[in-house]
Amino acid sequence: MELIKQIAALASAEAHAEGYPDKKTGKFTYRKVEGAITPKMLAAHLDGTQPLGMYLNVDAQQQKSHFLVLDFDDHDKRGIAYQPTLEVAMHLQRENIPFLVFRSGGGHGYHIWLAFENARRVDTLKADAQRLLAGVEVDKTKFVAVSSGCLNRTKVNSKGKATHVEHGVEVLPKGKGAQNVAVPCSRASVPMKLVQDGSAIKLEECGLDELELKFVPTKKPGRKAAEESSGVDRDAAFDAFIQKFDPDDRAQWGAAGICLQVAFGKENDWARDRWTEWSKTSHKYQAGDDADWDQFTGAKNYSPLSFWYIAKDHGYSGKWPFTQTERRKLLALDFLTDVKILRDQADKAYAELRERDFVQIDSNEFKETVALALYRKEQSLPDERAVKGAQMIAMAMARDTEPEDIALRFAKVGGKRYVFLADKGRTIIEIDEEGWRVNNEAPVQFRKGIGLPMTVERGGSLDELLAFFNVDRDSMIFLLAWMATAIIHPGGQCPIAILDGIAGSGKSSTLSTIVQIVDPKVGAQAGDPQSEEDLVVSAYQSAALSFDNVSSLSRFSDALCRMATGGGMSRRKKYSDGDVFALDAMRPVIVAGVDPTFYKQDLIERIIRITLTKPKAYIDEEEFISRRREMLPRYRGALFDLVSRVLRDVHGIEQTTARFGVFTRVGECIARLLGREEGWFMTQYEMMRMSIALESSEADSVYQFLAHYLRGFDKGVGSKHRDTAGRLLMELKDTLREAPIPVAAADIPTNARVMGSRISECLSLLAKSTGWVVTRGADREFVFEKMWEIEVSADDVFEIAKQYADARARDAGIV
Repeated sequence: MELIKQIAALASAEAHAEGYPDKKTGKFTYRKVEGAITPKMLAAHLDGTQPLGMYLNVDAQQQKSHFLVLDFDDHDKRGIAYQPTLEVAMHLQRENIPFLVFRSGGGHGYHIWLAFENARRVDTLKADAQRLLAGVEVDKTKFVAVSSGCLNRTKVNSKGKATHVEHGVEVLPKGKGAQNVAVPCSRASVPMKLVQDGSAIKLEECGLDELELKFVPTKKPGRKAAEESSGVDRDAAFDAFIQKFDPDDRAQWGAAGICLQVAFGKENDWARDRWTEWSKTSHKYQAGDDADWDQFTGAKNYSPLSFWYIAKDHGYSGKWPFTQTERRKLLALDFLTDVKILRDQADKAYAELRERDFVQIDSNEFKETVALALYRKEQSLPDERAVKGAQMIAMAMARDTEPEDIALRFAKVGGKRYVFLADKGRTIIEIDEEGWRVNNEAPVQFRKGIGLPMTVERGGSLDELLAFFNVDRDSMIFLLAWMATAIIHPGGQCPIAILDGIAGSGKSSTLSTIVQIVDPKVGAQAGDPQSEEDLVVSAYQSAALSFDNVSSLSRFSDALCRMATGGGMSRRKKYSDGDVFALDAMRPVIVAGVDPTFYKQDLIERIIRITLTKPKAYIDEEEFISRRREMLPRYRGALFDLVSRVLRDVHGIEQTTARFGVFTRVGECIARLLGREEGWFMTQYEMMRMSIALESSEADSVYQFLAHYLRGFDKGVGSKHRDTAGRLLMELKDTLREAPIPVAAADIPTNARVMGSRISECLSLLAKSTGWVVTRGADREFVFEKMWEIEVSADDVFEIAKQYADARARDAGIV
């Protein structure tokens, strides 16, 4: 009991906590009680009568604690906490740092306690924890200090390959204020110690009398003679260091103090005294200014090496107070002081390694950049562990940030649009109603993904672009609308563009050119996606998706619908323990080589068809690529000009559709710019959607049957008919026997359940083409009601479909 008394004596004397099972949540929790913990309370704690909690912060401001507690959580009771606890305990033992280990009160996690004779600031304890955990060296394993623990997370790189396991260890106290932690050795909590078991070391239960509370040794504050520091002359280093700063400049005055705190600690009297003496050399100094020392923030801008590097740059030539091993570990922290660290909305971590150059931290590019920077700084080959350390610490720093928007190729801020060229200069193009220009001070952040660099020139015209594409003149307006919408409405709704044409019409080369203009990237002409996961990855890495020679996208109808109009996508991170990579974004999609006939109605309604014509003459592929390469910058300039004109005029276009509202307004604006009458685009778009739907209906046995069957009940608007899926299926089969409909046998439903589902799929087309609206009755019957008359009858609809199919066949040279 003596050990627990010693621990409790170092807790806050103002209050403690009593544990109890919360009946509402079913969890064990604590309530605050005023007053210190007494020996009688500890006796009740140890016998299980009344478990106690103690408040760690002990000073009046509640920002200092005698303890640093590492909490290895196992909330899901998966047995994952023991091994990381053992690894950290062995590391502490190797470093001769005294510690105590207790199994937690829940019986599944573990707490490692480090005690300090003099209470330390919370931010200092957090820095201690980060350095301690960063020093644990286990193959393909990283330990990071976090505010909410999560052990055993398998991390993967951008290609989905497992790279290492990350243990997020919760650090207590978490911050200032009342910070409660369970007093050890109540409920399922027991003391533990490291023991040798043959050649292995393990943690096993022990008695309290086998443990002893020892304080972690810390450097004593105060001046040291240079000879006592093995040649390290802090005063000489300070005299050189302080030459960089102007005490009359408030920002520099504070920066000098923060840098000293990072190097020596806020509690270091020598550092504070030297800074105060220097502060008083300023004519702006006022009594009490030195109290700001305790309020400084911004330590992340410096590392423990920063002071010494600045001193060296200003003439200090003495020794540094670090061993080679310590210096190697600190190099990673020093590198990151000038690097902006953040994470995006998909929880991916990024670092701004150069201005406007955001690189995914879990990537080879990040590691290579770190290695080169360390080499240049030290003029020697960097240790691989230092590089990995920088990566590990950067990931932990990113986890502590709030998610930020990082755009991919296109961005929107107010009335302006931005395009990232992804070139060496990381150039950003700004477009508004007045034109376009370079603006590298744009209020947006971009990542590159798999995008390739692109250049842009002025002087290009739409006529040049129109002449290059062998696209039907009417379809060209739809293609331009799709391209402009990709820039004007980034991350928003955009229809799926299908490049359609007879053999030899250049679908693949047209697709390639469109992608080269809008969003050039690696793998721009990929074939069929192999899985929905491939779509998620492609959407994260590309601002516009493109697929060539695709035979069918029916497997991904739902995913493509979400890509076009929203709904989010996700996939499990490979090799991970339940982690999910989620992407809540929409992307413009363009596809060459598919036939939309057999798609689901939801997908059909999201498609636009771009019709290609057979060119009058062909040119050699090398000549084609060379000519295109030469003209691409002009084409992009012409597209940016078009986007600017649309931004100028689109406000006068009324939105008339709920879906793809931006696209339809952009398209109408472009149509008017190209001389079409007002309303032309809206009309053509509706006709296109209907023709695609009707073409699809030719192969749909259920739609054809219903359109024919309901004619027998059509007595005008208000007509009603009720039927079940089972009876309708029997009617369908009877109809096929009596007057066969030219559909594939595989398209005929096999049972009533499938029939019901198929009826639901064709509701939209049925209403548009016949005026019959379908609902479900209380007894699950289908209720058919004639809501309006349409200009054509069902027979006329099928005739329209037949004429459309005949025209397509003639265009293809079949008849």
